[in-house]
Amino acid sequence: MILVDNYGARKRIGRLFCSWNHMFSDEDNHAELRAFAKQIGLDPRWAQKRKTFPTLHFDVSESKRRKAIAAGARAITVQEFRWRLKMEMQKRKRVRI
Repeated sequence: MILVDNYGARKRIGRLFCSWNHMFSDEDNHAELRAFAKQIGLDPRWAQKRKTFPTLHFDVSESKRRKAIAAGARAITVQEFRWRLKMEMQKRKRVRI
């Protein structure tokens, strides 16, 4: 399932200055996420993965967030996003040991 949070960080990315949110797959399913991104008009090459956010994700504007929800993504709060991120990072630490 595709999830999209309500992070709402105001910053400039490229030429756009707006509120940004995160869109990601609850099972870290890269193919599902990229296909969904393409469906709502995002270039699949814009996917990101960093140490601070180890799950493949897209930064999406508020308008793309609404479009994602209309297309079937599940809206979550930023608190749920942070909890999921914490669980994912703990899971990865356990795997390394």
